Amino acid sequence: VTVIGAGIIGISCAVQLQAKGLKVSVIDKLPPADATSHGNAGIFAECGCIPVATPGFIWQLPQLLLDPHGPLSLPLSYLPKFSGWGTSFALNTRMKRFRHISQSLAALLKDAQALHLQQAELTGAQEYAKASPYYYLYQDEAAFNGDKLAWSTRRQYGSQYDLLDGEAVHQREPAVSDAFNFAVSLHNHGYSPNPGGLVKKMAQHFVEQGGEFITGEVVELRRERSSVNGLEQEGTQQKTSGQDKSQEQSLKQGFERELEQSRVSHIVTDRGIYPVGQLVLAGGAWSAKLAEQLGHKVPLEAERGYHVEVKNPGITLNAPIMFSAGKLVATPMEGGIRFAGLVEFGGLKADPDYDFCDRLLYHAKALFPQIDITDHVKWMGHRPSITDSLPVIGRCPNYSNVLYAFGHQHMGLGLGPRTGRIITELVTTGQSEIDLTPYRIDRF
Repeated sequence: VTVIGAGIIGISCAVQLQAKGLKVSVIDKLPPADATSHGNAGIFAECGCIPVATPGFIWQLPQLLLDPHGPLSLPLSYLPKFSGWGTSFALNTRMKRFRHISQSLAALLKDAQALHLQQAELTGAQEYAKASPYYYLYQDEAAFNGDKLAWSTRRQYGSQYDLLDGEAVHQREPAVSDAFNFAVSLHNHGYSPNPGGLVKKMAQHFVEQGGEFITGEVVELRRERSSVNGLEQEGTQQKTSGQDKSQEQSLKQGFERELEQSRVSHIVTDRGIYPVGQLVLAGGAWSAKLAEQLGHKVPLEAERGYHVEVKNPGITLNAPIMFSAGKLVATPMEGGIRFAGLVEFGGLKADPDYDFCDRLLYHAKALFPQIDITDHVKWMGHRPSITDSLPVIGRCPNYSNVLYAFGHQHMGLGLGPRTGRIITELVTTGQSEIDLTPYRIDRF
């Protein structure tokens, strides 16, 4: 099996396939975890079944965009490229779609913490995966009640939590500002104090167990050509003049049977060409261009996320906290406290706008008045976000040896082990323990 992508999704697939005795190679232009998986918030978020596209979200957009400390940025220069994606996203804010998306995400996120701890043990990465509470922080109970739809939905799909009020909040996290006096404490959660280190340790285990890592940028998926009555199938359309309708139908049916047997034979990179047995496309935000070569146009946007990691903060954070109003997460890391969040749309090629990170520092001071933010580093990565907030997972309907595992948006870390498990099941048994219909690539 060849896996394209060395982030949390690709490496999770690789180590789990390898554990079943398969020979596995991973191809990426960067070393493991040097892209998006390096800088995420680090949460194993079983509660993450609430999509960004909640009912009413569209009406909040003007306020979010105009707020100088808000979590969203959409440069006017990018608006023409964004409009199609944005329209499709807006349609997913309808209540019926919200229910479907939440249920589908919940199915994938079930047991996220337990699966992470198991995978960490498998790969010797236990130091990078911790069970812990996960707090959602509010100013007061009224603010919590404003998120009633989200919390009732989480409860419906199995989330368990306690409510903390007043002094109970500050006993758990003494550094939190007195302005915040209500919190939700979620059970069965956890985090990585070094998400990049987690993936690198897994990748190290993978190589030590005989896995192959190939450095190179994938530029082409070379397909084997099959034919129907002498007609090449690679996207060509031949005239059928002189044939009656029954012959046309027979040709179409034969074409479809041949299509099922079509396969990707080689991966072409900027450094060489490699043969393929089974192929897993897990390239994150870079996957859509490759999927398009296989006949699928996926509405995937490279959603740019930022973090600021504060070194020597002068305070202690015991567990990760989601600051609900600011749409950001504070996580205790090996190197300090990481504040991660923000959404900026600008594509894969534009330079990072690190001034945008100052919004995270603003909220860091609001949350923790005693924090010292003097020493900090800024980072930006690309979330692979699809308009319906659901990843693409499953077999390619056009090429028999290709499987998809990309588009995990804000839930990439949490969904890594589950996705690896699903892909391994499909490769080894042809079946999955959950219904993969909501994640099919031909849903668009």
